[in-house]
Amino acid sequence: MQANAAPIEIRRVIAAPVDDVFAAWVDPASMREWFNPFGRAAMTADFREGGSFRLVMSDEHLSVEHTGVYRVIDPPNRLVFTWRSQYTGNRDTLVSIHLFPLGDDQTELVLTHELLPSDEVEPHTGGWTQILEQLDAYLRSSASRSHAPRN
Repeated sequence: MQANAAPIEIRRVIAAPVDDVFAAWVDPASMREWFNPFGRAAMTADFREGGSFRLVMSDEHLSVEHTGVYRVIDPPNRLVFTWRSQYTGNRDTLVSIHLFPLGDDQTELVLTHELLPSDEVEPHTGGWTQILEQLDAYLRSSASRSHAPRN
């Protein structure tokens, strides 16, 4: 395991209101739909400052457990939590999510991941990028379902 690297910072504009984006990060049922770069996700969470979560990302070949503790919950603008897995050397790293409203139907999301081992920066950058793409697609799909005509 190499020394800690400079933080990762990923920015993405999400096509959804800031409240909807924040809600997607705190609802285990919705997180199961989008919070995995390569397959399925199983999520349990005690959503409160000091509460913990357990996320298992899996596909037919791999299962990776991530655990953490919520440090800051400031709806709908900020969420900070620890992030631990075999890929962090089973050490706590720190993830911060900042949300900035861009009008009524778009949100700029800034994800920062600190304290990663230097050899994990590239894989985590790719993983977070895919996860945020899936979040955007999930919220677009949710919005289209909520605006669909009902029979």
